[in-house]
Amino acid sequence: MRDYLKEKNTLIQKAVDDAKAMEKADLIITIGLSFECWMNNFATSTSSEKTKLIEASKGIEARMQPAPDPHIWHDVQKVRKIIG
Repeated sequence: MRDYLKEKNTLIQKAVDDAKAMEKADLIITIGLSFECWMNNFATSTSSEKTKLIEASKGIEARMQPAPDPHIWHDVQKVRKIIG
């Protein structure tokens, strides 16, 4: 149990550290396609007005597996479109 609590506290601290870093970021890149649906709200509430938020999958359709799948990095052609 002690190891679990230590790991949980480490993850919480990393999340706090990430939030602090986002406050100072000039650029935040997300995958999009609802993969990290929490990210847009989090980024806009924690970052400054100068922070640019980019959705990497903009203009790219989700993979169908048979439902929409946001894991677009599994499709090499979609990754090439992102890299451009």
